[in-house]
Amino acid sequence: MKHIPEHYLCDCHEQIFKKQYDCIVDEAKEKGLRVYGARTRPLPEEISQCITGVWSYGDAFQCQRKRGHGKDGLYCKQHAKSNP
Repeated sequence: MKHIPEHYLCDCHEQIFKKQYDCIVDEAKEKGLRVYGARTRPLPEEISQCITGVWSYGDAFQCQRKRGHGKDGLYCKQHAKSNP
């Protein structure tokens, strides 16, 4: 889904994006996954990657590094230092 800044959305488009967001969030919760990203561009958790949310280009994303460190092996080596 292409990211559209919220201030460009009319009410009808805002409702469509909200329904899509709700679907993605509900599916992720059913699977026990976290959700990353902006309200109009949510992404379910990738289970092979670190669980830390990082900011890039004004949006939140899941860290792209491999898991295997820190509590329960959920973090990358870098983020495990701040999440022992």
